[in-house]
Amino acid sequence: MTTAPPARTLHRLGARHYRLAAYLADRLVCVVLGMPFLALTAALGVTTGERFTQLVEWPALLVMEAVAFLYFWLQHARWGRTPGKWLLGLKVVSRSTGEPPALGPAAVRSLVSPGLGALPYVGDVVLAGDGLAIFLNRQRRCLHDTIADTVVIDVRRAVVDRR
Repeated sequence: MTTAPPARTLHRLGARHYRLAAYLADRLVCVVLGMPFLALTAALGVTTGERFTQLVEWPALLVMEAVAFLYFWLQHARWGRTPGKWLLGLKVVSRSTGEPPALGPAAVRSLVSPGLGALPYVGDVVLAGDGLAIFLNRQRRCLHDTIADTVVIDVRRAVVDRR
């Protein structure tokens, strides 16, 4: 008697507009989490606050990016999702294993965006280009997905393959 192979669950790629919405929601959470640190840098005189452009000086920017890095890195490595991704039914997984990325790839994935954004003069443009990459390729992968070998899937739209 032969038995059929076990059914596999196949996931669809996360919708582009869901990815964008999840990212914006998560960045808002990062801003809220980083506010006490920004207040501390202002209290210590690191930022002058005379103009808005001076409020976001490099020490404050470094603190905000560190908060964002830890926020994305630890949650992606542990659960494959952040609150924004959870709300929209998305999950980051390794392309090779289908599981949340290990600590190393999750760290690399989380470092690419701040690294791109920190490029002098062109950082914001390059960072926007990285985000727009999901609209330019069929796998809906940004540069940080490609470097970390991850993909964002929609966990609500799974399909069971019974072959």
